[in-house]
Amino acid sequence: MRSLVVTDSRIWTAETEYAVSVARAEARAGAAVTFASPGARFAAELPGIRTLDLPGEVPSKSPRDFAAGSRWLAALARRERFDVVHSARATAHLMAALSLHGGAPIVHLRGTASPPRAHPANRFLYRRLTAAVVASSSSVRRAVIERLGMPPERVHRLFAPVDADEFRPVARDGALAASLGVPAGAQVVMIASEFLKNGYARVPDLLANMTAWMEEHEYESIQQMQGSMSKAALAEPAAFERANYMKVLNSWHELP
Repeated sequence: MRSLVVTDSRIWTAETEYAVSVARAEARAGAAVTFASPGARFAAELPGIRTLDLPGEVPSKSPRDFAAGSRWLAALARRERFDVVHSARATAHLMAALSLHGGAPIVHLRGTASPPRAHPANRFLYRRLTAAVVASSSSVRRAVIERLGMPPERVHRLFAPVDADEFRPVARDGALAASLGVPAGAQVVMIASEFLKNGYARVPDLLANMTAWMEEHEYESIQQMQGSMSKAALAEPAAFERANYMKVLNSWHELP
């Protein structure tokens, strides 16, 4: 699969990080990925992935830069025939839609927590010119469906992938745990919000519900449950990640 990821961002934002994470995930799944951005600013974050300089300094503010970037994208798409194009940020989304003219399907990436604007032009862009949307949260997915009227089967939620090569858990702070009264080696579950909302009287209900759930699902102890939902506990974690991501990509269909 040949994939193009395009963003008009020149700075590192949540949307940029999401787009970079998707590019890395596709590359690991075996896709030939190209990442285009102004000045090819994010090449250092994408080792082994082809990066290109999207013309134009600020296409979101300059009509001249917008036109230059759109012409460049159109020429690139005609020359290389991508199987899928990902856009990140609203300006890149519009540039891709105007440049491709019904060529490769556009799968727009919404890696931001802000909902889309519900004006008619945006509805047309999403519903008629976009094959699918991948959102980083359930709330954004719901907003795309409700505000823009996009069919639910074309809007997917995909949490930002964690780069296991860069992420490293910090060592446990024993002094902090001791100051909070937490025994050494104890497993901690954060339920402060539950207590703030409903008070400590919820404890018996929590324990009873937990016990009932464990019996229903044949768990004999808390220790048996710990880590059972972790991707690391799977026999083939990489296969699980590829399958989930490819399911999203394969779900798009031709627009009428």
